[in-house]
Amino acid sequence: MPKTREEILRQLKTEEEKQFVARLLDKMRLLEKKQQSQVTDFADPHLLGVAEKILEHCGDFSWESYGGHPYAERRRIVLSPDYLEMSLDAAQITLLACYGDFSSVKVTHRDFLGALLSTGIKREKLGDIWLVPQGCVTAADREIANFLLYEPLKVKGVPLEIKELAPEQFSLPEREGKSITTTVPSLRLDAIAAAGFGTSRTRISREISAGKIKVNWQETTKTDHLLKEGDVLSGRGRGRVLVQEISGTTHKGRIKVTLQRFV
Repeated sequence: MPKTREEILRQLKTEEEKQFVARLLDKMRLLEKKQQSQVTDFADPHLLGVAEKILEHCGDFSWESYGGHPYAERRRIVLSPDYLEMSLDAAQITLLACYGDFSSVKVTHRDFLGALLSTGIKREKLGDIWLVPQGCVTAADREIANFLLYEPLKVKGVPLEIKELAPEQFSLPEREGKSITTTVPSLRLDAIAAAGFGTSRTRISREISAGKIKVNWQETTKTDHLLKEGDVLSGRGRGRVLVQEISGTTHKGRIKVTLQRFV
């Protein structure tokens, strides 16, 4: 494992990875200097995985990731001195309920995200956004949450009532998923994505080449990228597809797969 800041950053692939890890290293330096808990911005599972590989080689402090709910995907990393008891309160996360009368309006995750970001806050200050019948619940940086509580917001013309929720007041709604059992000619990204998202291989190939499809929250433009069990595909406006099982081949040489699609 490289020891210097420059060596660590040099090994990273994307600018997004470098920026997040650079800020993480800054937090580690502050922790060492002040001996006080530090917290990063929210990050997606890919960036968290990159950070965790670095943190695994650092034994002078404790760390934990938390996103406001045990099943949250977007999380913050809390760094704490070894001699202090790790507290999730150090993550400085507030759960916000954003409710409105959506009985006659269909709204999406993107609608709520757009409304929240229209206030000028940055995406990394927000965690997951969970859709509920009354609107949505989101995890937010505590300081940003205090700002949003008094910000008049509308989604598709519907005024939002924003209020704070205690963690015990929120249970994650069960996601609606569709199980797809099919055969594909190969485990290439374009083949699996076409089957999972229910579109043609030609069309999905164009989307992959344009950077609109992510694998495990990381952008890839390679249509021939090979997938494995547990991989998650996400597409702008398409939801997500989990490669749940790869179960052998047919007598014609096609590969049997079970996919789970979440909208």
